[in-house]
Amino acid sequence: MKMLLVAVLAGIVCSSVADQKPVIPAHFRIIEDNRIYPENGIFSFDFKTENGIVREEAGNEHLVRTGIISYPMPNGETFFLKFVADATGYKVESPFLPQVPAFPHPIPPHSLRQIERAERERAEAARRRAEQSGEYRN
Repeated sequence: MKMLLVAVLAGIVCSSVADQKPVIPAHFRIIEDNRIYPENGIFSFDFKTENGIVREEAGNEHLVRTGIISYPMPNGETFFLKFVADATGYKVESPFLPQVPAFPHPIPPHSLRQIERAERERAEAARRRAEQSGEYRN
C-alpha cells in the first residue's frame, strides 16, 4: 500500500513538471543605442530597451572597464549591478548579491578546536622531521 502511494505521488509530480511549458523570451525593441569606439582602447556604449533593461560600459587606455546593468524583475523590483574591472580584478556592487558578514565575527567553538588540532599536528610533524634529520635536541 505504501509503495502504491509513493508511485501515485511520483506520477503526479512528474506529470505536473511535464505539463510546464518552456519560457520563451520575449523580444523588446531597443529604444536607445550609443556606441563610441575611438582609438587606444577607449570605448563606451549604452543601450536601453522598451521593457527597462539598461546596459552601460566604458573602458579607458589603462584597461579599466566600468559599467552598470539593470533590469526589471518579475516581482516589480529593479535589479541593479555596478562593476569595475581592472588590474586588481572584477569587482561588483549590488544590493541583490549576498553580503559577506562583518569580520571579525565570533569563531564557533568547533572551528577553534579544529584550528588547535591542526597546530598540534603541524608542531608534531615538525618535531618528527627534526628528529629524523638529527637536529632535534630535548
